[in-house]
Amino acid sequence: MHDHAVAALTLCPTRPTAALARHFFTDGSFDRDKPHLGAWSFWEVHQDPGGFAFCRAAAGRSRDSVNIDEVKRASHSTVQELIAIIMVCVTIIQDESALPVTITSDSLPAMAIAEGKSMAHSHPQLGRLAAHVTRVARQQAEITFIHTHAHQGHPWNEAADSYAKLA
Repeated sequence: MHDHAVAALTLCPTRPTAALARHFFTDGSFDRDKPHLGAWSFWEVHQDPGGFAFCRAAAGRSRDSVNIDEVKRASHSTVQELIAIIMVCVTIIQDESALPVTITSDSLPAMAIAEGKSMAHSHPQLGRLAAHVTRVARQQAEITFIHTHAHQGHPWNEAADSYAKLA
C-alpha cells in the first residue's frame, strides 16, 4: 500500500462517529497485461466534531467486453471510475442519510459523465446509469464532486488506488 495511504489510515482512526459530513474517495484501474479486466474501489470517511474517522471501503473487479486498444486505455480507467461512482451513489441511496457528501475522484471525464455533463461514448449505457444514479442520490443528499490529481500523494486517493489494485 502507498505510504500516503498508510499515513491516512494511521491518522484517521476507525471509531463510532456522529458524522457531520461523508467523504468518498474513488478510484478505477486496470491491469496493463490484461486490459479487459478492471477494478474499482471507494473509501468512505466521516467528518465529525473530533475530526475524521474511517468508515468503510469497498472494491470489486469487472470485465470489459469492449476490445481495448492503446487508444481506449484511458477510457477503460474512466469506466472503472464510473463503476466506483455508481457504487458510491448506491451506498448513499441505501444508507438513507441526508448528510452532505463529497465524492473525490481523479477522473474528470467520469465526474462529468456522472453529473450528466458529458457522454460516455465507449459505454453509453453505463454513462446513462451513472448519471441517473447520481441524480437519485442527489435527491437524498447534497453531493459535491471534487477533483484530485492521480498519483500525486493525496492520502485517500492513494488508498483507493491501492485497494482497487488489490481487488
